[in-house]
Amino acid sequence: MPATIEKACRTNRAFLNERFVYESAFPDKPELVEIRRPRTLVLRRIDGIPYLDAVDISDLMIKKLAQAIAKLHSITHLDEKVLCHWDNQPRNILWDEKKQKITLLDFEDIRLAPPEADIAHLFLFWAEVMTSDDFSRRVELFFRNYKSTIPLNADRWKNELRKAINRFDKRRKKYSKLEKFVNQSKMQNRKLLYEVNFP
Repeated sequence: MPATIEKACRTNRAFLNERFVYESAFPDKPELVEIRRPRTLVLRRIDGIPYLDAVDISDLMIKKLAQAIAKLHSITHLDEKVLCHWDNQPRNILWDEKKQKITLLDFEDIRLAPPEADIAHLFLFWAEVMTSDDFSRRVELFFRNYKSTIPLNADRWKNELRKAINRFDKRRKKYSKLEKFVNQSKMQNRKLLYEVNFP
């Protein structure tokens, strides 16, 4: 019998959010094996590590991540808003090197929001740990491989980026992580995000 894990959701809303994604056709998630009450999902265990912990953050990994985020965003599309993960921290995005596969986890916080909000938040984790050259190249590669039903908007991008930075920094401060991952390129990388050109 395949190995499984149980995901007990904190609230009914979180349970419904998780169930919605796990019962959807979205392919880049663990398989839903069973639903148990109260508010528990049984999922097939997957191999993988948080993607930013990989020894090699390859172009293939970034390409597959961009495609996975685009597929998630495509599940729901309403008035320039899409289904956003909203908690796309590295531990919720696993990379299986052997299978060359990205898997997204933890959908408790999903919500309808502009796609720029989700992508900006994702990039802020990169800005903390990548050199500016690597960061710039990978952001460009991500955008080239991100295919959404909603085109990204430059004006909306800047507005959502400002909000994402505020949300990101508040959470880092709350969990005492604000300084832990700072490198010399952090502020330069954030500046580059304001100057990004969409392909």
